[in-house]
Amino acid sequence: MEILGLLKQQLLKLLSATLPALDSDWWKSLVLDKLTYQQKTFAASLLPSHTLERLDLAALLRIANQNWYEIANQGGFNRDARNWLKEAQTIRNRWAHAPAEGLGNDVRHRDVDDDD
Repeated sequence: MEILGLLKQQLLKLLSATLPALDSDWWKSLVLDKLTYQQKTFAASLLPSHTLERLDLAALLRIANQNWYEIANQGGFNRDARNWLKEAQTIRNRWAHAPAEGLGNDVRHRDVDDDD
C-alpha cells in the first residue's frame, strides 16, 4: 500500500529531526530502549550507523509512540496528532497481518479515508 510508504517517509523526517535534539544518546535511549526485542535485535545490528532509514514502519511507529510526549512538546503537536499516530499503527498492523484472502474494499476505503 503506497500510503504506508509515504507514512514511513514522513515519520523518518520527523524522527530524524527530533530525536537527536532530545538526547545526546538518542539512539540508545529513544530508539533501542523503546523497541520490542526483535526490533531491538535488528536495530542493534545497524551499529555504528545509527540510521533510522533501515528500520521498518512498525519500528518507526513504535519509536514515535513511545517517545510521543517528548516529540509533541518539541514539535507543538496536539492530541489529534496522537490519535492519528495510534490509528496509523492500527492500520499498519491490519495490513501487515491481513488474511490470505486480503482485506475487503470497505476496510481499504476506511483505512485511507481521512474523514472522521
